[in-house]
Amino acid sequence: MEATQTQSEQEGQVVSAPSDFLEALLSNLARELNRLWKIGALTDDWFLDADYNHLCRLHARLWAAISRSVPVRYITNIERKLVTSFVPDLCVTEMEADVERVVAVIEYESTNSSDARLWAKDVRYFSKVIQAQAASTAELPAWWIIISTLPDRQVKSKPWHGFDSQDLQPDKQDRKLNKKTRDNDPLAFYRDTLEERLRDAWLLVEENGLAAKCHLVWVNLLPDRLQVLHVDGNPSTEREPLLFWPEVRSGGS
Repeated sequence: MEATQTQSEQEGQVVSAPSDFLEALLSNLARELNRLWKIGALTDDWFLDADYNHLCRLHARLWAAISRSVPVRYITNIERKLVTSFVPDLCVTEMEADVERVVAVIEYESTNSSDARLWAKDVRYFSKVIQAQAASTAELPAWWIIISTLPDRQVKSKPWHGFDSQDLQPDKQDRKLNKKTRDNDPLAFYRDTLEERLRDAWLLVEENGLAAKCHLVWVNLLPDRLQVLHVDGNPSTEREPLLFWPEVRSGGS
C-alpha cells in the first residue's frame, strides 16, 4: 500500500539529510515566505516599516514561518531550554534509537530586535553554551544559526535603544547621527561588528577542538531574499541568495 504523505511533503517541503540541514531549512523558508507573499500576508513594507512589528506581528509571522520550514524528518521545539539559562527560539531535534538529540539551535531577530542584541545576546549565548558543552559529555548540536532581519535600504519607525551604542566604534557614538545612518542601511550599520563577534566566537570553537563538530551561521532576511552572510568565522561569498516571489513580482501567477 502506498505510504501517505505528510502535509509538508504534499506542499513540496525539502526533506533533508543531516549534512543538508541548512540548505533544506532555507529552501523551505523561501517557499513559505513566497506563500505568505502570494496571499498578501507579507509585503516589502513589513520589512521596511517597524510599525508592522507592533504587537509583534512580523516577529510572530516569521517565527511561525521558520518553524514550519524545519525539514520533516526533524522535531521542532519552540523555546525549549538547551541549558537552564538559555532558551533559544527554536531547538530542532531528532530521534535516534529512542534517544532525542539536538541537531540545531536557531535564534530569530525581527525588525525590532535585529540590532546590537545580535552579538550582545545571541552570539554571546551561543559562545557560552558551546564552551560549557565542550567541557561536558553532552553532544554538541551541529548547527547554530542566527537569522536577522536587516534591510539593506532605508527603513522607518525603527527604534534606537541605548544598548545599540555598545561595542560600536568611537566614531559611531553620536546617537542622532547613529540613528540616521542606521536607518539608511541597517545591514551595513551592524554588519562589521556582528561579523567581528562571529569571528571571535568561531575562534573559541576552534580553540575547544569543536570545528569539525558544529557550524556557526548568520542568515539575513531581506524584503526579497534570504542570504547566508557568515559561516564558521568567514563571510560567505559562495552561496547565492535565495530570491523570493519572482513570479509574483514579475506579474506571473
